Order: sequence, then C-alpha cells, then structure tokens
Amino acid sequence: MDVGTAITVSKSLLELGQDISEVVKKAQDSPDVTKRVLLYLESARAAVNALGLERQHILTDVRKCDVGELDQVNALWARLDRYLHEDNIRPQLENSIRGLYACHQAIEKEAKGIWWRKRDKQLAVKAFTNTLSELEAMLQGLSSNFYPGGSGMGVQTLVPIFELISKVREDRKFGRFQDTQVELVHEELGELAYQGVCDESHEEWFRMAGRVEALVAQLQLAFSVKITKEHASGF
Repeated sequence: MDVGTAITVSKSLLELGQDISEVVKKAQDSPDVTKRVLLYLESARAAVNALGLERQHILTDVRKCDVGELDQVNALWARLDRYLHEDNIRPQLENSIRGLYACHQAIEKEAKGIWWRKRDKQLAVKAFTNTLSELEAMLQGLSSNFYPGGSGMGVQTLVPIFELISKVREDRKFGRFQDTQVELVHEELGELAYQGVCDESHEEWFRMAGRVEALVAQLQLAFSVKITKEHASGF
C-alpha cells in the first residue's frame, strides 16, 4: 500500500519532526483501520530512524572534529545540543504508539474477518502486539527530562561528549584552551565515540528499525487481499 509518506533523512530533526507529525495527522484522519495502522507504523519507523541516524551522525562528527578549530567545535556542540535538549522527535513517536494502541482491538477484529490472508493473520497480529510492546519500551527509555541530562537514544554516551565539548568551547572562548591540549582532547573524544558505538543502544536501534520494517511488510501482506478488493472498487 502506498501511504504517500516519503520522509527525507537529510532534513533537520525539527523538519523531520514536522514531517512525522503530518503522517500522524493523516493516520488520525483515515477512516480505514488498515491504512491507519500502516501510517502510524510509518511515523513510528521514521521517528526511530531519525533518532538513531542522528546519533550515528553525531558520533561520526565526534570522530572527525578538530578541537583546534573553533568552527568545528561550535558545530558539534550545536548538533549535540539540538539532539539532547530539543523535543522534536520523541512526542511524535509517543503519538504514533498511542495511535497504534488505539488500533489494537480493530486489528484483532479485522484478523477474524474474511479479508485477511488466513495463513498470515495470526502471525501478523502477534507481530503487531510484540512490536508495539517493544516500541513502548523504547519510548520509556527516552527521557522527557531534557535538562540537565538530555533525551535521545544512547543518551548516557552522548552527555559526556556534550560536557567535554562544552568545556572546550568555553575554554576557547575565554582563552583558557592551549594548543598542547588538542591531542589529549582528541584522544578522550575518540574513546567516548568508541564507547558510543559499542553501547547496547547502537544495536537496539538496528533491531528496532528492522522489527518495524518487517512488521510493515508483514501487515501489508496480511492486508493484501482486502487492499486488492478495495482498489478494484475504486478505493
């Protein structure tokens, strides 16, 4: 099913949050439960991807940052600050999950009807329930307390980086940063970036993104008979 929800990953988190919000609104306005579920899943998938990809990009920037260059320090600080302290994506994931919970009973009812592919419907409903629980667990791991700790995936590995970059930025601003410190800071940043990549949240993102993608495909397959019938009727 084409739900018309192309979301560009190169956009800022603010722009992505706005795009995801539009998909959530489409889901809320859809009278058809199958389309509504797929739209909510698309918005949840986009939110999970946005959180994970931005964290990956930040860790890449950390490895590349030359702390001897103030512009690079400021750019990295700004990106970390936006990720940790601006609430652009988490509310959209929360809205998506809330919408999926509201569809749960309808999905179970639909699965008992004649339109679903019989061999797929039980597995699809089970996958829907399991994925929804995992999304809820992921949401619970995203703190809503943005100061002083911050929010996001693997926040426990990003906060020390933000604190170090903040110190470098402030020391440079007031002339307290010496050239002899550059290599030491690079070494510390490299270690923090390595810890970030090795953190379990890194694998969690891959797993969750894959689960949502698989569920979308599975539900599309389960819905296929109904969708074909509706398209033939001018849906």
